[in-house]
Formats: sequence, structure tokens, C-alpha cells
Amino acid sequence: MTDLHYAYVGHFVHDGRFAEITLDPKTRLARPRIREELNRERVDHLASEFCSDAKRREDWRMWWKDGMLIVDQMNDPLAIEFVRLLMRCLGCDVVEK
Repeated sequence: MTDLHYAYVGHFVHDGRFAEITLDPKTRLARPRIREELNRERVDHLASEFCSDAKRREDWRMWWKDGMLIVDQMNDPLAIEFVRLLMRCLGCDVVEK
């Protein structure tokens, strides 16, 4: 699986406008460089408060990788709202590729 068309959610190194991009040494795919890992426990708590339907949350097609959340295409309006909630509550960034 490649992650060429995903949104990355996390705390990234950036210059105020653009996230610093680095190559993953294993996959050689470009990804934003992480400044600080997302708090997985807090994200999971916000997710269950935001949408109590665990099956619906699975349909959002989000997964954890190296301290960030990767979102597949963000084509579910509820998933988009959840990412916006993360940005507001956690002060995280979103980088789309």
C-alpha cells in the first residue's frame, strides 16, 4: 500500500506556512516531519465523544503511523469535521498530498 493521496494529521515541523517534508527511510515516500507525536489516547477520546458509532468511525479510513494520523481521501463529511475538531482541540496541522 502506498500513501500518495492522503492527508496527514499531526504536529509537524514547519516554517509557519509550509510543513517540512522528509523521505521515509523504509518506503522512500515523502511525508511531513513530525515535531511531536499526537496524543493517541486524547485523539481516541475525542473520536468517541464526537461519534459514538464505532462502525461509522471505522468507515473514516484513518490509521496511525509514526505518531501521526493518516486519513484516506477525507471523502466523508463527518471525518472532515472530526479532523477540524482535532485541529481546534489539539492545535495540530493537516498536510495533504
